[in-house]
Amino acid sequence: WTADSSSEYTVSATPIEGLTLTADYFDPGSTGGTTRQSPESGHWSAKYVAGAVSVGYGKGHVASAIGGSVAASTIEDYETTSIALGFAVNDSLSVSYSEEESTISYTDTTADADLTIQSIQGAYTMGGLTIALAMDDIENTGYTTNKDEKETMLTFTFAF
Repeated sequence: WTADSSSEYTVSATPIEGLTLTADYFDPGSTGGTTRQSPESGHWSAKYVAGAVSVGYGKGHVASAIGGSVAASTIEDYETTSIALGFAVNDSLSVSYSEEESTISYTDTTADADLTIQSIQGAYTMGGLTIALAMDDIENTGYTTNKDEKETMLTFTFAF
């Protein structure tokens, strides 16, 4: 895979107050030689903010580069869907929930696999200090069935 040039396009619009629409496309350029599938990716999203509430939704697609000969279980593409809800309780405290599902597909009869991430986040800001907590529930980590994880992250950020 040798990219001689690449192209990336992004379009963003705010057709009405509070609504932001974004779309992007990436073409890494020539893959050289014989290819069955050239790599590319594209995404679109919509976010609406009304007062203290925000809602977002997005879809994405990433196609893998596939050479002329295909090995067993070659990854063909990934499809991702995301949704998020946020609420600013006040100027100092915000909470949010997000969920993402990604599906990996193969060129042969290997079964597609889903990876799902559910996350709850909260952040509190006081002066130059931000305390943030995120709790994630990950199902099928690495697209491996029944390989689940839970993670909790507590972060402190100081601004001087």
